[in-house]
Amino acid sequence: MPRSRILFLLILGASVAVIAIIALSNQPVSPELQAQRDATATMAARQALLASTVKIVVSYGTEKRRWLEDATQRFEAQHPNVDVELLGEGSMESYRALSNVSDASSTYWRNRPLPILWSPGGRIQVALLNADQAREFAKDCKDLVLSPLAFIMWKDRADAFEDFYKDRGGVSFENLEDALSSPKDGRWSEFGGDPNWGLLKVGYANPNESNGGFMFLMALVHAYLDRTEAATVAELSGPKFAEYARRIARAISIEPLNSSGVLMDNMMRQGPATYDLVIIHEALAIENHQIAIDRHGIPLRVFYPKYNLFSEHPMCLIDHPSFTPQQREAAKLYQDFLLSREIQELARMYGYRPAVTDVPIFAGGSPFNDPEIRAMGVSNNVGQTLRQPDGNTLKQLLTIWNRAVN
Repeated sequence: MPRSRILFLLILGASVAVIAIIALSNQPVSPELQAQRDATATMAARQALLASTVKIVVSYGTEKRRWLEDATQRFEAQHPNVDVELLGEGSMESYRALSNVSDASSTYWRNRPLPILWSPGGRIQVALLNADQAREFAKDCKDLVLSPLAFIMWKDRADAFEDFYKDRGGVSFENLEDALSSPKDGRWSEFGGDPNWGLLKVGYANPNESNGGFMFLMALVHAYLDRTEAATVAELSGPKFAEYARRIARAISIEPLNSSGVLMDNMMRQGPATYDLVIIHEALAIENHQIAIDRHGIPLRVFYPKYNLFSEHPMCLIDHPSFTPQQREAAKLYQDFLLSREIQELARMYGYRPAVTDVPIFAGGSPFNDPEIRAMGVSNNVGQTLRQPDGNTLKQLLTIWNRAVN
């Protein structure tokens, strides 16, 4: 019998079964029973659609690579008829590549296959993409995991910096600017550090290419404005903000990298000789806590900006006509799997805060509850949440940054 006819009969049989179940009950049902019936109907339809092997491509921000690879292996073990191809990409890079996709496109950036699921580092990129496409091109987004921005420092550097600036709030953008300005000019000997450390070396990801870099820029902007309300183009267009931004930018030891994950890998590999601190996601500090001690004999410390934001890691369906109904169902099944309790608890092991609210962050067995992690400074108090402007304003803020530092 042809495969298409077998698939048709499977779908028909699943539909008849669901209708029969509902028809047998003429009595009102509880919300719980109705929800169970709805879930049964959805799963029956999915199983029928996924009767044959289907492949889906997922583009994701590289900083969550280890968690997502682990989760995907578990998913494919449970759903062997779904083949998931993971493409690790910089969040801003993938946003720009997708912004150039049309309905006629069959591939995108570097001739890669179009992803049916896209999971950049934050909703910042979703706003930018949908603004460029002038429609909800990335839709049905669900936050997978959360991670706030953090200053991540070697403990000896952090202790010296914090002690010198203890009366001014310790590690902050304001005090970084002071340390980098005349007459200190970034010399550790001028603000309590070992003269052998030389100049203060700051690392951050490129805001043009990385979600972590864009988060750094947003936190820097709000530190300059000293408020949570959304920034406007007018108040950042003058020379005062440009000079403020340049002082921070000049402290980087090498050109900003395109990925937060690669930046943290470099910090772990090269040690304090290259970076005294980096400004990226909290999760990367938790994930690399033991690596720092094993390789360099120095623990890490974590501090949060006064005005902060979360990397939400949304996973969105890409609205493109080339995707089949089977691929769409497989994509939704994968998306739901990543939000299951098992996989949300797994996310904690990789340093991420679960996006599902009934999975606690600081629970028994969670790395967030480990005394060594708490001693790093990891906390529920991550600063005041800043308000982000719309997609078009975000693009203009990036232009202002580029003009200021380039």
